[in-house]
Amino acid sequence: MIEYLDENNPEVAGWNESGDTIVIHSSAHMEQEYLPRYFDHNNMQSFVRQLNLYGFRNVSKEMTGNVNGSNNSASSANSGNGILAFRNPHFVKGQKDLVRSIKRSTTGDRAQRKSRQDEALRVVSGELKGRLDAM
Repeated sequence: MIEYLDENNPEVAGWNESGDTIVIHSSAHMEQEYLPRYFDHNNMQSFVRQLNLYGFRNVSKEMTGNVNGSNNSASSANSGNGILAFRNPHFVKGQKDLVRSIKRSTTGDRAQRKSRQDEALRVVSGELKGRLDAM
């Protein structure tokens, strides 16, 4: 999809000059025309979420200097405003052999993070309960 857009519709999306970053210029156009063509949805937030699951990092602020005043998060991606940019060291223009190295993050990573968050919440709630009991 990115190669097609880069060659045929670069005002919507394509590569940056160095070929190491996907740049999306029109989220609205991506949602309306290209996401449904290549994926089973037309939701920019879902697309961004999938990019994140596969190790792509949002580098929009680095690319734009945050000139439009938005935070360029997935929620602003859905509005169609601003430029979005994503980078993965294994997704480089003209280096298709690198793509095989891209792997979806495992649920184990997510489960470990959730476990740490749950433990932190237990500690905080215990501290708060202790303070309330002391009152």
